[in-house]
Amino acid sequence: MRIVVTGGAGYIGSHVVNALILNGHEPIIIDDLSSGRLDFIPQGLALNRIDVSDSGAMNSFFSGLTEISGVIHLAGLKYAGESVKRPLDFYRANTQGLACTLQAMKIAGIQSIVFSSSCSVYGDSSHDEPTSEDSPLNPRSPYGKSKFFAEQILADEMAASGINAISLRYFNVAGNGNIAAHDQSPHNLFPNIYRAIESQTILNVFQSENETRDGTCVRDYVDVNLLASAHMHALTKIVAGDKLDFAYNLGSGIGTSTLEIAHAAKEMFGVEYRLLPARSGDPSTILADNRKAVLDLNWVHETGVGEMLAKGYVAWSNSKL
Repeated sequence: MRIVVTGGAGYIGSHVVNALILNGHEPIIIDDLSSGRLDFIPQGLALNRIDVSDSGAMNSFFSGLTEISGVIHLAGLKYAGESVKRPLDFYRANTQGLACTLQAMKIAGIQSIVFSSSCSVYGDSSHDEPTSEDSPLNPRSPYGKSKFFAEQILADEMAASGINAISLRYFNVAGNGNIAAHDQSPHNLFPNIYRAIESQTILNVFQSENETRDGTCVRDYVDVNLLASAHMHALTKIVAGDKLDFAYNLGSGIGTSTLEIAHAAKEMFGVEYRLLPARSGDPSTILADNRKAVLDLNWVHETGVGEMLAKGYVAWSNSKL
């Protein structure tokens, strides 16, 4: 299949592109390089440098496409804390970007899309029970709201035009495959651990606004390789006409606190850390109920946090060579 991948030069997008290539598909990459990198794109593939929130550019590009089976829409901004400072940027990139992509798909006659959503649409569960897809949607940050609004647009377009669509609400992505792409975000815990190793500085560990088992945020960490494969399998199923639900959680079902990750980093790499006050808009506890994905998407998550931490550091180190 020929598949458009928006955000295909990013950390997650590059792993999706790699999964598609390994399974005989032809990815067509769109990215504005606001967070992606040219060296994350596999050799021999072209970059179509387009901002997905630019409707004119998207419509023009899609009007020239032929024989496209579907779109995997990953482009956008993330990070709950950052969105509190820059809400308009997040609504433009995430909500408007999805609307522009759907409009461009309509022009090109493309009927299938997998949307990269987020567990942030649920808000803060503030308890240790896993969050199911039927849980109330109560996003706290502009980031979570931007994904929530995008999902509403997607659902409305499904009802209006009959397109095939699925929203993958994934949790905290980590780890790495055997490719150049790696998580370089200044806002994510794992790359900040690698920076602390590299610079021999102290790691900042933020506390939780609400009570958790050790006073720091609890997250469900998801292996980026498994996540990438899930996007490919989901698109394959909806293109084939399989009847799937609208939204699926992609998580391990296991919660790990920031402090537990810091302890692991200290044991593995000798990283020292310090506790800092909570950040506004940062949910205290997010844990996935992934049973629907297990049943419908053959989702199996067996990668542990330690393995993800180690593989991520290998990729980070290789990028410095």
